[in-house]
Amino acid sequence: MPVSLNILIVEDHPGLVANMYDFFEARGHRLDAAANGVLALNLLSSHTYDVVIVDWMLPRLNGIGLVEKMRLGLGLETPVIMVTAKSTLEDKIEGFKAGVDDYLVKPFELAELELRCLALSHRKPRRQRVLVVGDLRYDLDTLECWRGDRAVPLFPVTRTLLTLLMQESPRVVSRERLIEAVWSDAPPQTDLLRRHIHELRRQLVQGAETPLLHVVTGVGYVLRKAEGT
Repeated sequence: MPVSLNILIVEDHPGLVANMYDFFEARGHRLDAAANGVLALNLLSSHTYDVVIVDWMLPRLNGIGLVEKMRLGLGLETPVIMVTAKSTLEDKIEGFKAGVDDYLVKPFELAELELRCLALSHRKPRRQRVLVVGDLRYDLDTLECWRGDRAVPLFPVTRTLLTLLMQESPRVVSRERLIEAVWSDAPPQTDLLRRHIHELRRQLVQGAETPLLHVVTGVGYVLRKAEGT
């Protein structure tokens, strides 16, 4: 039975994206696409993919920056194939150091790209990746969040904030780092971070539950487990 993959294409060339859609969908794969790295981060924070195909030269956030934020900011181990015209050994070394799993130089055959996607999807057995702080659990693969026995609803921005705060807990995370994780190189003019933190705090606490998210005045925010959890 043919294997069907969930693939994210991060590419700003409309013609190439259209060709990939025609080829991969005809072979039973499911695709999403993003024309820049910031849009890709939003999709990655709210969807699960088997493979990500990333161009290097992207607007707003390039492919290298995107992969680094995937690995360090979102904690994702999703296989990444870098597809690019940059073909020197130095370019490839930079890509692999950033966290790329495979590297394919343009122009390439779509059939070879599919083979590489299939190979990467089977290379490592999937393992459950769950962040835990006290009685708060967040599954990075299913994107499900629980506080004890209660499901916690999350939105894309609060999901990104929670991932970073849980990964760093009990360390304090600066406002600047949280803003960069969500908005990258295009920070908002208004204080949207405070609004989203307020919403995240509301989502994490219901009834008599003890607050987990705390303000560190002048610095940022910290997620600490409640006493007795």
